[in-house]
Amino acid sequence: MPRERKLFALLLIVLALIAGHSPILAQSSSKKPLSKKDLDQLHVMLRQGSNWKTRSKAAKVLGALRHIESVPHLIRCLRKDDDHLVRGACAWALGALEHPGSLTDLKRVEKSGEPDFVKKQATKAVNHILSRYPRNLPPAGQGFFRIAVEGLRDRVNGDEELTPWIQQYFLEHLITVAGVEVGSVMDIEEDGESPDIAESFKPEIVITFKGGIEKVEKPSGDGAGKVKVKLRVELQLDPVELVAFKSTTFSGEAPFAGGDKPDDPWADDPYIEAQKVAVKDAVDKAYVAIASSLKLK
Repeated sequence: MPRERKLFALLLIVLALIAGHSPILAQSSSKKPLSKKDLDQLHVMLRQGSNWKTRSKAAKVLGALRHIESVPHLIRCLRKDDDHLVRGACAWALGALEHPGSLTDLKRVEKSGEPDFVKKQATKAVNHILSRYPRNLPPAGQGFFRIAVEGLRDRVNGDEELTPWIQQYFLEHLITVAGVEVGSVMDIEEDGESPDIAESFKPEIVITFKGGIEKVEKPSGDGAGKVKVKLRVELQLDPVELVAFKSTTFSGEAPFAGGDKPDDPWADDPYIEAQKVAVKDAVDKAYVAIASSLKLK
């Protein structure tokens, strides 16, 4: 077909710029003008090209052009194409695109029974993406984040009474950010089933929260004063277990009117209520730093 021949010529031109399969050289070609129609046609060629050479070259050009919209198409191809040379080209292209959301699939390839060529390209891609982190972390509105908060725990109170509150206070911030999917131990699965990950091609950047309440202080003798808490937070980029936000301790405080724990088990404990307010104060401070680090704006 004429349009495919035209784009095939474009493939040859751009491939000349990426000889040697170097992501560094791929960056230099990112300014090459390309219409959305042409880009969409390249995605079609990647998926439906009549032979492995066409699909492989389409993958390499998409990597060289470095349009973030190509990431899901390359992930789909990496998972489903029948030819290992095409899958290897897709792995290289994902490395050139540098999107951290590709890491889950690339790490899966590294540990799979794929041919050595594909695994080698996946390893190179992973190393290149990690070498660019965190500069290559796209703003939440431009890249899909999945954030898990169940790693945040109440490590002071024996019954972990404040665990759901720590998570909830972070969720209240996170749900306001476009492009962020959040989860906690309170999640309810749709229709009782987990989503079909095998058919999900959206490049997720998976961030896991770790830490929680490490220390609580209250006035001596249960008198009036201030309740103070220490909240430690660390964020991990998965599945590579890379530190996304280094472990940092934040302080929070709240007024406490004093008094003993009520005898009625159904009555609110003023000390626990003061802890909740102090925890929220610490979470609010932590989120300011985290939002800046992860570009959650």
